[in-house]
Amino acid sequence: MGEGLRIVFYGADDFGVPSLKALSEKYAVVLVVTYKDLPGRRNQGRHPTPIKVVARELGLPVCEVSREELRSNNIIEKIKDLHPDLGVVISFAVLPEEIVSIPVLGTINLHPSILPSYRGPAPINWAIIKGETRTGITTFVLGKQVDAGDIILQEEVEIMPEENAGELRRRLAELGVPVLLKSIELLRSPGFKPIPQPHNLASRAPKILAIHRKINWHDKAINISNLIRGLAPTPGAVTIFRDMLVKVLKASPEKNEILVGQPGEILGLSKDKDGLLVATGNGTIVVKELQPEGKKIMQARDFWNGYKIQKNELFQ
Repeated sequence: MGEGLRIVFYGADDFGVPSLKALSEKYAVVLVVTYKDLPGRRNQGRHPTPIKVVARELGLPVCEVSREELRSNNIIEKIKDLHPDLGVVISFAVLPEEIVSIPVLGTINLHPSILPSYRGPAPINWAIIKGETRTGITTFVLGKQVDAGDIILQEEVEIMPEENAGELRRRLAELGVPVLLKSIELLRSPGFKPIPQPHNLASRAPKILAIHRKINWHDKAINISNLIRGLAPTPGAVTIFRDMLVKVLKASPEKNEILVGQPGEILGLSKDKDGLLVATGNGTIVVKELQPEGKKIMQARDFWNGYKIQKNELFQ
């Protein structure tokens, strides 16, 4: 806990776990604010957030809240009584100004994009969906507008050609640790001033909705591949096969064979038998992993054999 800095940490999902662990080793994390236990699927009871689980393992005090309770006087007074030096937010709700302004050094956010690009709750997904080849981590001081505060530090990374959102997310979570620690030291440095964002260059990364997940087979093969990568492993890009909802979890454009078919038509197995060749509006895509609704993830060959796919069958 050295150096005496008192930190209140706000987070919920696993993206913030590496950073919370690192902060607890170096500073005094006086409170971890996270969401109340979430309901599980199929009557499996309620589950704690990954941040709550790790905070308990580290012996840190935890405050569980709903989004509405963040604005309650009880929570605000609780945080004031701790006299924090700094607030750190990673993948959490928008905090009210009354909380943001409590710490002496302010409240900062760790965001997985190179701001002002991809402001919003799903920057990793949208960077891949839009075909970006680079992304990164930004730390910034919270202001009145979402993801629009002054920048403390940024670090870019390359997005690997077949990397999906889950893989990139894990990589950025680890990258965030040194960026966050260096950002805190910069904030404490005499004369340091964060840099305003160029708001005219801003782009959005809205919440992923059901409409965003639907594969449009009339689109280009590369765009469909990016959509599948950008939504894998969860929530997953979806299509319809024999009136059944199917997630498509792994695919790539076919570069060697020029095949003709109507968009969505399953043309056969690839030469190595590991993928389904599917026609698109421009080019062919190789689908390698699928998950029919209510079933386990299947490799393309097993899907082909198990469903005995016939000539001219389509993904809708």
